[in-house]
Amino acid sequence: MDFLNMFSKTKMPTHPLKKKQPARPEKKSSTPKYTSTTRGDSWWVRATRGVVHLLLSDPFPEAYQRALKGCQTSVITGRRIGITSPLGGAGASSTVALLGHQLANGRKESILAVDVLNRDGATLRRLGPRNPRKVSDERGLALLSELMNQKNTAVNQNYRTFSDEINRYLRYIPWGESEDHLNDKALLQNSFQFLSEKASVALLDLPMTEQVINAFYPGLHALIVPIPMYPAAIDVSEAFCKYIHERFPHIGIIPILVDSIHASPKQIRATKQAVRQTNLRTYLPASRKHYLPELSFDAHVATGGRLNMELLSERLRLQTAQLGATVLAVAKAAS
Repeated sequence: MDFLNMFSKTKMPTHPLKKKQPARPEKKSSTPKYTSTTRGDSWWVRATRGVVHLLLSDPFPEAYQRALKGCQTSVITGRRIGITSPLGGAGASSTVALLGHQLANGRKESILAVDVLNRDGATLRRLGPRNPRKVSDERGLALLSELMNQKNTAVNQNYRTFSDEINRYLRYIPWGESEDHLNDKALLQNSFQFLSEKASVALLDLPMTEQVINAFYPGLHALIVPIPMYPAAIDVSEAFCKYIHERFPHIGIIPILVDSIHASPKQIRATKQAVRQTNLRTYLPASRKHYLPELSFDAHVATGGRLNMELLSERLRLQTAQLGATVLAVAKAAS
């Protein structure tokens, strides 16, 4: 009996190849053992951190670089882009000048701004040539188109004489005073050929007349339609875009919203709500159909004088570059 009891209390020797199981870790409590009672960062530390985060995550540089890359897209043949609005005060002349300066600064090719029978001289004032002359001068694109049919005529020399130099890559030329040339189809064909040869992109400031529509619209690749920032202008602009699309289906139409009156936030929301109830966005490329391009004129543009791109607000510079990229994409895709 004593022998059995003694054997039962004796531990059996462990096998030499059997590994010892590690101890099970203790289960941690869901609540921390220690709770800090110190206060958070002061308000100025949090404000400084927020400002630094805002500066480092600013979307403007990346978006602006993407837009500039779009403005530098290759153009095989000269693109003719018209700018007109069925409503007055939409900022068509300012749009021509903004796009002209933007494309000339981003491209190493000739950009030409053409003023067709706009005798108020708004486009010329916006561009600000080095040697300004009267817009009413008879020398212009119409006369150059006539000279193209004559042999032994220095058309290139006359082009330098008849046009104004804005900067190294941007020039301005009027159409001329006479409206009789608008009925000459051969002359207009020479004009389209001249624009394609002399400029990679030609921006035409076109008045809202039936005669100009019949003369110039057949030779356009794209048409920019500035729309003032108030709801009543949406229906009129939509009807105009539909009319142009039915008559000239080859033209790429680009409706844009232009805030030249510093509209209130309520008015801007009402205008954009009216746009969503129309088909204006269907004219844009598939990648840009979410919203219409916008131009929000700042105090520098509102002065009505010569535009300096360096003095524009950051927002307007980005909007202008994005508009230039959209316009070139539409004009390049047009036949």
